[in-house]
Amino acid sequence: MTNALQTEIIRENLELMVLGKAGGMANSLHKESMGGNAGYTRDGHPCRGANFHFDRNTGEIIYFGNCQNVPATVKTAPQNAEGTFRIAINLSRQWRSEIVEAIYRPARICEMPESIASTPYISDSGRYVLLETIKAYNKIGKAGNI
Repeated sequence: MTNALQTEIIRENLELMVLGKAGGMANSLHKESMGGNAGYTRDGHPCRGANFHFDRNTGEIIYFGNCQNVPATVKTAPQNAEGTFRIAINLSRQWRSEIVEAIYRPARICEMPESIASTPYISDSGRYVLLETIKAYNKIGKAGNI
């Protein structure tokens, strides 16, 4: 069950993802190619990668962008971690976009990425908020509203 604070964080995450704000996902994705490092889904849809920093305790997404574009205060905050959303793009426009994978890495540590669903480095509440954010984004994206 989502509490009031989690509901507010999910809403704020979605706004940062879709409204074209500075440090938002829409702005970040305009600089990313389709396919490339993010690859393709099994059914051939090209993907884009959206790198982000988030609060590992609450699941609040703080900033989208590649490391060189993220403010130092965001990168060095001890509660923040890094993640990547792999977003499938449907070019036929039956639906617009869908997050098909979420990858999490402890900030400033070079190691193999781990799935948000199984990593011990994120709180249960933070994991829950990010997963609910993904579900909400995908619901909007599948409706063609993104």
